[in-house]
Amino acid sequence: MDAPKIDIVSADPSLKLMLQQIGFPDVRELDDLEMIEVDGGYILGVPFLGEHGDLNIRTKSAYLVNLENRSVLCVADSNNLEPRLYEPLREVVGDVDVVFLGMECDGAPLSWVYGPLLTKPLARKLDQSRRLDGSNCEKGLHLMNSLRPKQVYVYAMGQEPWLTYLTNILYTDASRPIFESNTW
Repeated sequence: MDAPKIDIVSADPSLKLMLQQIGFPDVRELDDLEMIEVDGGYILGVPFLGEHGDLNIRTKSAYLVNLENRSVLCVADSNNLEPRLYEPLREVVGDVDVVFLGMECDGAPLSWVYGPLLTKPLARKLDQSRRLDGSNCEKGLHLMNSLRPKQVYVYAMGQEPWLTYLTNILYTDASRPIFESNTW
């Protein structure tokens, strides 16, 4: 069953525009598969689905950094909603050495972060269906099977002590994100 469509205009909280406004003169924002060459390698924008609740938020991006023929893919809160998305990526970038993957797979409702940017309130059912979540174990394994990295690190679980004041996340061993990351 397809998820319901959001019939709401939202504003992209553009990190690029924010950084430019506070004085950074050369801010670059990468689109999917757009590359910036740097000494010894490149940084590649990677398709990102997940924590942005299906809104077109460019600030939510994933990056592959390749330096001296070693590559690191950072997909903190990516929710591998469609496993076939990442299969062609390996053909484009080759072998990936290290993947950093967040597995906070419950996620808050869409309005938790983006509510102030929406032009009208969301119905509760729609708000709950657009969670700001990352991959669970199954989706994370699909991503790893597509890219076949040499090393994988699960991170960005929101367990940092200082974050509890913002998120009120208090995981136990029975919490779904912890269970999913431990299932790995």
